[in-house]
Amino acid sequence: MLHYNLFSQNFHKKFIVFAQDIHRIFKFFHPFIQESVVIYKHGRNEGDFMRVRQEDKRTLQRLIKLFKPYKKNIIIIFICMLSSAVVNTLVPIISKRIVDDGLIQNNFNLLIKLVALSLLLVLIDQGIGFIETRYRVLISSIMPYELSKRAFKQTMKLKLGYFNNTNSA
Repeated sequence: MLHYNLFSQNFHKKFIVFAQDIHRIFKFFHPFIQESVVIYKHGRNEGDFMRVRQEDKRTLQRLIKLFKPYKKNIIIIFICMLSSAVVNTLVPIISKRIVDDGLIQNNFNLLIKLVALSLLLVLIDQGIGFIETRYRVLISSIMPYELSKRAFKQTMKLKLGYFNNTNSA
């Protein structure tokens, strides 16, 4: 049970960080989602409920389309999260063997091997964490830039008369 808890806690923490990045990008991409959620939770009638659902479905489709070029990066992030969780599950098992088989039984050869293995697992976990963070930061920094660039290009396509006739206040 202890190993499962360590596995789930580590995966949960990394997933929360990744989800927060996705949420931040989603809010940048679709600023009125907060209003949609409020209407969804406190809908006045059945029609509001259905309208928001369709709107959210379209938004989700657009969001998936937006993340499509980064599909490989997202898969790498999830693989890193899972493998890091597995490695972190092995560390307590090795620690138990260090105490039980190495220290208590005075088997110093086995103790040195297990400590080296434990150190190797920690280094592997740090390497996996580095790779995961690299890809996560890449996605969370490129997405707002790409969206800003698209918005700027769209704004530049508008005719000057649009800005003269539109009240910007």
